Amino acid sequence: MAVIVIDPGDGGTRIVGGSSPNNATGPAGTKEKTLALAVGLAARTALTARGYTVFTTRTSDVNLGLAARAHVARDHRASAFVSIHLNASDRHTAQGTETWLHTRHSARSKRLADHVQARVLAVTKRRDRGVKAKGLGVLSPNSHDPQTACCLVEVSFLDRADEEQKLLTPDYQNAVASAIGDAVDDRPQSRLRRALRLFRLPVLGLWPARRRPAAGAVDNRIGVDSAGHTCAEERLTGKRNHIGGTRRVWEQIDRPTVFWVEQ
Repeated sequence: MAVIVIDPGDGGTRIVGGSSPNNATGPAGTKEKTLALAVGLAARTALTARGYTVFTTRTSDVNLGLAARAHVARDHRASAFVSIHLNASDRHTAQGTETWLHTRHSARSKRLADHVQARVLAVTKRRDRGVKAKGLGVLSPNSHDPQTACCLVEVSFLDRADEEQKLLTPDYQNAVASAIGDAVDDRPQSRLRRALRLFRLPVLGLWPARRRPAAGAVDNRIGVDSAGHTCAEERLTGKRNHIGGTRRVWEQIDRPTVFWVEQ
């Protein structure tokens, strides 16, 4: 399946590359960075269970610069990048769920943000603060692959006591994480890829231009397909009947939604 990158916001103890160590804090002292990591790791589990290859920008209390976070998605040619944050207001009276785009966002990023906003809002049941745009460094097109859909979700306002206690419960964290997984699944390309895997149909335009290994063998040589994707391994995944004989169906292991039929 496609590669997804989850970015648990903030982290560490100092500012790194424009990334703050922590912004929002609950009345009882719960830090945004702690909850963002908990939800992010739960989202990784939820997405992995759906068959995605998932990377997280951090797995512990460390901080990465904004560009470095984006580069995790760029380096892995991610299909989607979702940054997870919690909100706070000056008077500690606001509440709601909102999702952010960069001002120079792509159409695919807008679709992802709309899905994330709808799915997470259905879990938080807070005020719909909408999908907005500003020049967020972690979403900058200068740091992302142009094919990556990216957005940042502010799950809710941590500085409200009732919400802080709710956010500390694993069930609520897992529900938000599952909502992010649903949002990724909602994208048209995710539905298409699931259908292609189900029927073992080829993805047009991704035919690797190199020799196939023998049936049942694994080719460990590095190669590049016609779309410019690096592929390290191939394997024979099955056979498919067609008029005039049987064609062998191959899968590119490091990008396992890429199938082709040997001519």
